Amino acid sequence: MLWLIIKVAVFIALVGAVTLGASFLLELEGGVRVVMAGVEINLTPIKAVIALSVLILAIWLLMRLAGMLVAVLRFINGDETALSRYFDRNRQEEGYRALGEGMLALASGEDLSVEAICTVAGNVQVETCTRNALGLLALTGHTHVPVYSGCARPLQAEPVFAGHIHGESGLGSVVFPEKRPGARPGPAAGFLVKRLSDASQPPVTLVITGPSTNLATALEIAPKITAGIERIVLMGGARREGGNITPSAEFNIHADPHAAQAVLHSGIPATLIGLDATLQLRCTPDRMAALRAIGNPASGAAAEMISHVNAVYGEIYGTAGAALHDPCTIAWLLAPGLFSARPARVEVETGSPLTRGHTAIDLRPASGTPPNADWVDGLDADAVFSLLLERIARL
Repeated sequence: MLWLIIKVAVFIALVGAVTLGASFLLELEGGVRVVMAGVEINLTPIKAVIALSVLILAIWLLMRLAGMLVAVLRFINGDETALSRYFDRNRQEEGYRALGEGMLALASGEDLSVEAICTVAGNVQVETCTRNALGLLALTGHTHVPVYSGCARPLQAEPVFAGHIHGESGLGSVVFPEKRPGARPGPAAGFLVKRLSDASQPPVTLVITGPSTNLATALEIAPKITAGIERIVLMGGARREGGNITPSAEFNIHADPHAAQAVLHSGIPATLIGLDATLQLRCTPDRMAALRAIGNPASGAAAEMISHVNAVYGEIYGTAGAALHDPCTIAWLLAPGLFSARPARVEVETGSPLTRGHTAIDLRPASGTPPNADWVDGLDADAVFSLLLERIARL
């Protein structure tokens, strides 16, 4: 509550300043004449612009100082990470999301093989996502896994990012090794076309934890690559929970609804894990303590990032612990018995600006429309988190 009280006080002060400024008498007659408390000041147009610019700069500095004051007071009150969170304000959840499913996959080499990582513009720009992926591989010692930079914008819709939640870089206070591999040449969609068209290779399972733009683009280029895909496991959509980027849409689907619709209509078997399930898996204080107790670099990095995001979720949503959305995809691959799912017909809204990315999930068996996905609507949170801890301990 302290941060809210201080910000409200700053807002009231700014409103007062604007109200006072509105009481000035401004007359444009070859210049600007400002009358305040009986004192007359004559400004040329250039000086007036400079004065306005200084005022705007002063307001911006005041807001920055207010944010710093909030961080200092939190630190004094016992929040040891408050200052680091403030100075890393623009580094938040995208890196943490990558750490979540990335670590779980990389630590499960006995059960699955990570052939490649394809990045895509999602919560942050694609260049940032690629940097995060390369840093994760360096951190975990899996630099042999190739990374391909993917699509920088949606198929048709205007790009949308979540900087107000996830920040600009997504790295939090975690420091990745300076020495890291580089991305492979060529776009992600080109890699997918080449790999999925190779009949000498076994079909793959594609895990999508962002917008579906890369796969949709590859399908446009080479529709027959569906033969090279055994299943898609996609984090996205919502039914009971509504949405998170808008009241009726989950972010990954909202970011590129046309791509999601194309993928769901491709005929490829799909498992869709949306907010109805992922919001059941939260990073509570007890779970955070268990994660930190592992004591290896991977668990430390994950704990740092999740702590950062927990604070953001607490401020915005008032919840005790952020949801672990993306790791649910890999957890489902490793232990599908920990999840509950039902066949569903899933259609994506692509035309309405108001409900862009809404997922209409039809669970009625007699609806007359054949299912195109398995909709995961529940999970055993304690068991899934225990699986996550067990695998991160291997890194």
